[in-house]
Amino acid sequence: MRFEHSGFSGGPASPGRGALGRAAYINVSCLELILGFIAVCWMGAGCGLQPACSTCGVAKWTKFSPANERYSVLMPCRPEASTGNMDTPVGPVPASVLLAKASKGYGFAVVQCTLPPEVNVSDPKQYFDKMLKGLPGGAGGVRLVSSMEVALHGIPGRELVFEKSGQWLVTSRVYLVGRECYQAYAVMPKGRECMQHAREFVESFDLKPQ
Repeated sequence: MRFEHSGFSGGPASPGRGALGRAAYINVSCLELILGFIAVCWMGAGCGLQPACSTCGVAKWTKFSPANERYSVLMPCRPEASTGNMDTPVGPVPASVLLAKASKGYGFAVVQCTLPPEVNVSDPKQYFDKMLKGLPGGAGGVRLVSSMEVALHGIPGRELVFEKSGQWLVTSRVYLVGRECYQAYAVMPKGRECMQHAREFVESFDLKPQ
């Protein structure tokens, strides 16, 4: 993946692994760019709010709905919007990101991208299953903690909780609307996670009717 923003540039993409690799790699690429933003901002103090939560720094939620986007979501402070390209095995995939950092190492983000024609999205459940099967393991990879099917106004989705690189605990929800993929992520340091606010964040994600 490569995603440039505020001086950050991600590393090169890994070779694809067919349909499994395509679905999973795009999902992991979204997570990598969020972790990159958090790493760049690690020394910052977060939103500058008086924290109500001693763990993650969330004081209150405020609803945000970016212009020209279908979705709305609760954020702990005013988020930063970015756009760019992710390098994937099927070529560059444009993505938009909305990210807020409540405190050091705690990020809340939404990533929206349009999946390329090479990715089969005719059966959303099959897409999510392939995404799970293709998640990279190993020391720098992903260890799945839990997965469950979800739906939003009849739109199919999947909730995932997983560890990344042994350092992060990620709570996410992924929704598929045709080729439009929406992913909400709460990223927290492993062992210092706040599951209450992680769950409140992903559950607040909503899509407007077309």
